[in-house]
This record gives sequence, C-alpha cells and structure tokens, in this order.
Amino acid sequence: MKVIHSQDELPHGYSRPVATIGNFDGLHLGHRQLLLGVVERAGTIQGTATAVTFHPHPLHVLAPNNAPRLIQTLRQRLATMESLGIELAIVIPFTTEFAQISAREFATRILADQLKLKEIYVGPNFAFGNRREGSFDLLKEIGEEKGFLVGKFPQVQFRGSRVSSTAVRQSLLSGQVARARRLLGRPFALEGEIVHGTATGAGIGFPTANLKTPNELIPRNGV
Repeated sequence: MKVIHSQDELPHGYSRPVATIGNFDGLHLGHRQLLLGVVERAGTIQGTATAVTFHPHPLHVLAPNNAPRLIQTLRQRLATMESLGIELAIVIPFTTEFAQISAREFATRILADQLKLKEIYVGPNFAFGNRREGSFDLLKEIGEEKGFLVGKFPQVQFRGSRVSSTAVRQSLLSGQVARARRLLGRPFALEGEIVHGTATGAGIGFPTANLKTPNELIPRNGV
C-alpha cells in the first residue's frame, strides 16, 4: 500500500481513485464495510482503492481538552487498511489552517482537482469542511458538477445498537473487551515494545510482560 502525507496531488501510477473519507478511529465494522466496498468497486472499474484520512485527529487540534483517546495509532490504522485491500492511503495533515477550508473548496479543489477522485463513498453520518458544514447532499451536488460519483453506505448495527468508534471506546474503557472485539471485527491490539521490569510476577509464579505503548486507550482491568 502506498502512503502519502499530502493532499496536493495524486501520485503517479495511481489512476481512477475510488475513495472513502474519514478519521477511521479503530476501523470498526462500519469502517470495514466502507473500505471493503471501495476495494470491490475499485476492482470493478479497474481503479485504485483509496482511503483519505486525517492526522492528527481533528479534535486533537480544534478541541484538545475534549479529544477522544484514539483506539489505534496511525501506524495500526494504516496496517489495517492495507490488510483490507486498500492500495493508496492519503493522510492529510490536519492543522488549524486546514480546518478553515470550506466544504465546497475541500470537495472541488482537493478531492476533485488535486486528488482526481472518480468515486467517493461515505458513511451515514458523514460531514466535512469548516465546522462540518458539508453534508452528503452537498458532496453529491459537487460530484455532479465535477464529474465524480458519490455513494453512501448504510449504518452498521450490532445487537440493535449503532456500531461506532465511541461504542468501541466505551466498551474498552469499561472492560468489555469481548464486546469491543465484536464491534471491531477483530481482537483489540496494542502497539509497543516489551520492557524489563522487576520480575515480581515471575517470582510468585505469574510472569508478566511489561509493554511500553504509544496507544492512547488502554482497556480497563488489564495487567
């Protein structure tokens, strides 16, 4: 998978991008539906399966005191995208300046003119642009003007509840790791390296591993 950290232009050799856009925190079942749909559609039209995402998370820039603890690191997010078949990941650096871009400018200048997206698929609660002013209907309208197709995927539910990054986060923080696994469609994982401790656990017959991790979210009741 090719990863670029710029929205300025489409890299050479990656034509007819079929894309989805979002923060994709955790890459839960709803996100997976979007990404797999993009991969399938790209195969149909011989395009490039593309994911457009942001780093850091917008709330970490705009409202750091209210920003969520992220479920995955950027490296984990990209690795999961690649495992699902995404061929091109466009990581847009999110800054206060970028946040001022209007929805119409984002769709016309960045998505259409610079990245030359051919098809864009989004989730049910999609919004974009300054203060999330842009809706699915606006994106579809701009798509008709600029010549790209816009589609929407339905909400994914689990046992009658909406699957979301917030639901995954709440499950992990409350110690419901099995529920989080079902919402994610895979086991929750931490990234990190083993560091040496005092070997107290080994001394009482229960050796443990000390993990130094960059992950922001640690499940409750972990050892």
